[in-house]
Amino acid sequence: MRGRDASRGRVHMPRCAIAGVEATVAQTAHAFPRHSHDRFGVGVIVSGGHKSASGRGPVEARANDAIMVNPGEVHDGSPLDERGRAWRMLYFEPSMLVSAAAELSGAAAREIELTQPVVHDPLLKHLFERLFAVAVEAPGAPDALAREQALLELLAHLLGAHATAQASSETHVLSLRRAGPIARAKARID
Repeated sequence: MRGRDASRGRVHMPRCAIAGVEATVAQTAHAFPRHSHDRFGVGVIVSGGHKSASGRGPVEARANDAIMVNPGEVHDGSPLDERGRAWRMLYFEPSMLVSAAAELSGAAAREIELTQPVVHDPLLKHLFERLFAVAVEAPGAPDALAREQALLELLAHLLGAHATAQASSETHVLSLRRAGPIARAKARID
């Protein structure tokens, strides 16, 4: 399904140019019942406000807030008022975050958990918007390097600031010696 009309709004699933990542663009006043996703979800509230019962209790998100959900985490969602809300999401295969965390930290792959359903993090918002622009809004653009760089920067910040799997700086330095492609690319970016 590439898109569907929800009451008083629209939910659209545009094509994403990165394998293992799905995108959603929504603008609606619809209240979504309790559900879960099989992927990690990271997004930004574009306008309005959103409230939900997350796996960590009730939360509210407003324009410019980042929103996150773990695979299998049951949540719902409704607007804060009758005007509705708009948001954009990217859903990542769990293996992408586990592999990125292992490469960035040099530690064995382990489960990842995003720690908060809502955060006000201007850097995360910026990195999300940049990745969304190169992977969803301009998926036909031939610049695979720009997509990879945007993906790596988002994952590095997300895992370092908003996930349970974090590497110490000593572990990171050691991991660069036996670094995989994500760690080497991050080191070049840094």
